[in-house]
Amino acid sequence: MTEPSRNSPCPCGSGNKFKHCCMGKPAPSVERKKIRRISGGICLVSVIFALSTGYYWGWETSAVIAVLGLMLGGGIALFVKPPPSTKDRSSSGSIDFGR
Repeated sequence: MTEPSRNSPCPCGSGNKFKHCCMGKPAPSVERKKIRRISGGICLVSVIFALSTGYYWGWETSAVIAVLGLMLGGGIALFVKPPPSTKDRSSSGSIDFGR
């Protein structure tokens, strides 16, 4: 796949020009996209399951199920493959949680 020209719309779907959006940034890897889909699916399934069973098990239990599912999905997204570090340590206020 060839890189779009500077003034064409960005292929990420943001609606901005390529030069103001993703030009010069590395493309997200296929593995990161898979992890994002899996964690999003876990979050969605846990919320749907909690809402559908809230009547039978009680709304407090369903809220706990939903929160635990969201925490599990978010944890998978963050800890399986953390975002790339920026290596720029010029300012003392920059916090980098990547590896």
